Amino acid sequence: MFVVSLAGYVIVNYLNINKLIVVKNLERYEETGRLDKNYLSTLLSDAIPTLIL
Repeated sequence: MFVVSLAGYVIVNYLNINKLIVVKNLERYEETGRLDKNYLSTLLSDAIPTLIL
């Protein structure tokens, strides 16, 4: 069980979930013109470079 949990943790950190969330939110903004600013403001600092570019 520990190995599975550790593998999941490593995968989630490697994928940079916050970046994926930002990318999906920006894609939705391009399609609909709606942006969830409140949710984006709760993401960790590793999402900032994606927001700026």
